[in-house]
Parts: sequence; C-alpha cells; structure tokens
Amino acid sequence: MVFGSIEECEAYIKSCMTQTTPVMAQKTQEEGKNIISGQVGGITGSLANSVFILGTSANSMEVGIEDRGGGNDYSWTSQVYRTHFFPMYGLEKGHTWNRGATTIIGFSSEKTHDFNRVDESLSNTL
Repeated sequence: MVFGSIEECEAYIKSCMTQTTPVMAQKTQEEGKNIISGQVGGITGSLANSVFILGTSANSMEVGIEDRGGGNDYSWTSQVYRTHFFPMYGLEKGHTWNRGATTIIGFSSEKTHDFNRVDESLSNTL
C-alpha cells in the first residue's frame, strides 16, 4: 500500500484501529466468560453474563465484570440471608458453599496485560 503522506498513513492506521477495537472487545468478553466457566463450572449462566464491554475507542477498549443486579435470578440472592448477593464477591473470597476461592479477577487481569503487550508490540512496530 502506498500513501501520499505520513498523515494519510496515520489516518489509515487510526481507521484500522477504530474498526479493530470493538472486535478485540468482543473477543476479550468471550475470554472473560471462558475464564469464569473454566474456574466455576456449573453456576456460570448469570455470572458469565456479568462480563460487559464497557467501552471502546480508536485506541482502547474496556471490558469488565459488573454487578448489574441480577433481577429475579435466584443465583443473585444469598441463600443464607435472602438478600442481594453478587456471586463474584463470594467466589473470589472463598465464601461460597463447597468451593475454594477463585482467581477469576487476577487471571483476567493477567490476560488483559497479555493483550496490552500485543498492542505495545504493534505500536512499536508501526
């Protein structure tokens, strides 16, 4: 590909990045669901659906695990206190029945850093 100026080249790269970040966010969201499924198995329906794409821009994306209520879903209610309970809190601290603590948040952070290293490598190459 030949560009008439460095500005045209920069505009092309920014356009590519703008098109790529939503796709990367979707892949990251799927990876988050896979991490939850791999560590929790069996109660992942609502919990896996708590992985959200929080935002994308031309040069970044943000995907996170959020407590958005759970509505009438039984898995969002403490079986002991019958009050709202976000399972991720209990899972990470080891406060769920018959389970040790998970490392979903930490493992997801490590994966995110892997994505950042790819982004840094691409930026350095360009």
